[in-house]
Amino acid sequence: MNTEYYYWNDYVPIQTTWACQFYNVSFFSTSTLNRFLMAFMAIERHFLVFRHQLYRTRRSRYLLHYFPILIIIIYSFTYSIYTDIFLTCPQLRFRYTRFLCGYTCSLLSKNASTMFLWFQLFTPTVVTCIACFLLPIRFLFQKRNLQRLQWRRARKMIVQMIIIAGAYILSWLPYAIILQLATINLISLTSDTTVEYMVFDSYVTSLLTPFICLHTISERLKLDIIKRIIRLCFVQRQNTVHVQTALATTNQCRTAKPPNILPQKRTSCGS
Repeated sequence: MNTEYYYWNDYVPIQTTWACQFYNVSFFSTSTLNRFLMAFMAIERHFLVFRHQLYRTRRSRYLLHYFPILIIIIYSFTYSIYTDIFLTCPQLRFRYTRFLCGYTCSLLSKNASTMFLWFQLFTPTVVTCIACFLLPIRFLFQKRNLQRLQWRRARKMIVQMIIIAGAYILSWLPYAIILQLATINLISLTSDTTVEYMVFDSYVTSLLTPFICLHTISERLKLDIIKRIIRLCFVQRQNTVHVQTALATTNQCRTAKPPNILPQKRTSCGS
């Protein structure tokens, strides 16, 4: 909501220090979490396909799957909270007419920005791209050892990983290049062109990932998901029509006058 409000009004909605810190923590923690989780899942794909026996026991699943995800979540939010709230620098000055109030010391400080650039941004992006491109190569070399059913599933996974790698190359690698140029003072982080690119380009992977996953799942599951979305987004009016018809019939029966002929038979309205 902060991004939409800023581009609609050209200033942040809540103009206080704690609000600016909250904007930066929420933005950078979620983007860092996105990159690290995708890097972990890209590596995990290799184990799920070629070393799937490692995940047979509950203990191994907790150790190899859930525990790393928990560590990534804790690290992403802890790092963002420290660098965006507790870290101070001489350049820190919140500007309420800039996106994210002109950033915090996580990008304004040279040491912190270098750490963010190489470890938080560049490393998970490169790991994701390399793991995604190596997966189809391993499939081609070990195609003979895979069963027919496994190969059908593998083809969908190959398409998914290639699209994800392409999205990360188009999104996060230019983002890293811009931050590197800003670190060596060749461009400014507060310029309008830089801010617009950094804001909109960072949402590319988050917006494309659900559609990539939807494209690679089975047709039966895809139809079920689409039906559920339609039921949630579009209200069914059939029941309302039936209720209105029943009420209209009842009102007609109540207002209808009985004939003067005696005796009379009961009508279908129950009179």
